[in-house]
Amino acid sequence: MKIVTHHVLQGSIIVDGQQIASIEKGLACFLGFKVFDTWNDVETKLNRLFTLRIFADASGKTNLSLLDIQGDLLIIPNFTLYADTTSRRPSFSEAMPFEEASKLFQASVQYLKSKYPKIQTGQFGADMKISLIHDGPFTLTL
Repeated sequence: MKIVTHHVLQGSIIVDGQQIASIEKGLACFLGFKVFDTWNDVETKLNRLFTLRIFADASGKTNLSLLDIQGDLLIIPNFTLYADTTSRRPSFSEAMPFEEASKLFQASVQYLKSKYPKIQTGQFGADMKISLIHDGPFTLTL
C-alpha cells in the first residue's frame, strides 16, 4: 500500500458536478493498493496517519499530529500511485485489480471512521475533481 499525504488548509472533491467531500485544515491522503497487499499492511499504514507529527506547535516546530490538532482527514482512492512509468505509456500491472482494491478501500474507510470522526472520502472508480490548498507544501509518502 502506498499513501501520499498532503498537509492542507482546505480540500474538496466534486463528482458529476456535485461536491461529495470537503475538509478544512488537516491531511488529504491518496491511497493506492498494490497486488498482494494484505489487511495487515494496510492497517499499519492507516494508523500512522493519526500519529505523524507534521503540524506546527506554538513555536513553529512540527511536533503535533492530526489527533493533536483535531484536523480533518480526506481519503482519496488513487490506483495510479502504482504506475510503472519506464515507458511512455504507464502500466498499472502492479496496482491491485479494481474489485479487490474497491473492497480494501471501503474497509480502510470504515476502519478510519471507527477510529476518528472527522473523515471525508472520495469515490472509488469515479472521475473526481479534487481541489487542495497545500500548506507548506508538506507532502509525505508512506
